Amino acid sequence: MLHGFEQRLITSDEGGNLVIRGLLVKDYPIIVRFATKTATSVRSDVIEIPTKYSLHQNFPNPFNPTTQIGFDLPKQSQVTISIFNTAGQLVRRLVNNDYEAGSHNIVWNGMGDLGKPVASGLYLYTIRASGFVRTKKMVKLK
Repeated sequence: MLHGFEQRLITSDEGGNLVIRGLLVKDYPIIVRFATKTATSVRSDVIEIPTKYSLHQNFPNPFNPTTQIGFDLPKQSQVTISIFNTAGQLVRRLVNNDYEAGSHNIVWNGMGDLGKPVASGLYLYTIRASGFVRTKKMVKLK
């Protein structure tokens, strides 16, 4: 057993691919390297799994007309991301889906739930995922 890691089940399937199930990681990101080999090339992908939930500052901020919001999930989670005005009214529900563990980005086009552009001003965006709740501020400029 490696320090901080507990191997539960690592096998290979009939095609020789690595199969990892139930890998418990304590205070470290999981980095898994996959290599596939074809007759003409070798491809390697690296997947890094975050160790904690987080909500990133949108970019760009201030924005017009679109902005990107990033978030990290250490495990598969039901995720809701909502946009509110300063009066606390729901402007737009961007996400209400199940997401795999990992880092994710979504784009807000500056439109409200009714399909019209929102006014310039300060907005709050909130993530809810498996008991994790965070809110950040963003500004839309005309």
